[in-house]
Amino acid sequence: MSTKKSTVVVIDKKEYNLSGFEEEDYLQRVAAYINQKITEMNQQDSYKRIPQDMKNLMLNLNLADDYFKAKEQAGSAGSKFSDLEKEIFDLKHQLVDAQMQLDDANTKLAEVNSRMELVKAQNEQMQTLIEEAEKEKRELIQKNERLTADLEEVLLN
Repeated sequence: MSTKKSTVVVIDKKEYNLSGFEEEDYLQRVAAYINQKITEMNQQDSYKRIPQDMKNLMLNLNLADDYFKAKEQAGSAGSKFSDLEKEIFDLKHQLVDAQMQLDDANTKLAEVNSRMELVKAQNEQMQTLIEEAEKEKRELIQKNERLTADLEEVLLN
């Protein structure tokens, strides 16, 4: 658990001893912010002429205004963050879908390539059979020509 820390800060030219669970640097930044607001208010002529209780009220109103604006901005940023998270989720989903489609396409491509290899092998076998058939045909034509020549010779003699 955090320990309580104390530090001395200067606000509107007066020293205050602040304590809390926050770091000393944080407490100094808070005091510096309040000093900045007091300086901004003191730069306005109308602010210098009003009673101290009104000055305190004006300062409090300005600090509250800053707080609510920051809170609204944080809410807006949170909403935008949620929207971006949803968009990232949707994009991741689309990426997964695209990856699945790519995997399917690669699988189909592999199947087509496999079939093409099979068709090529069958084509080569058919080409070999055609070449063998043509060779056998030439041999049969030659035998037929020899037999025809032999038959003519036998018939003519």
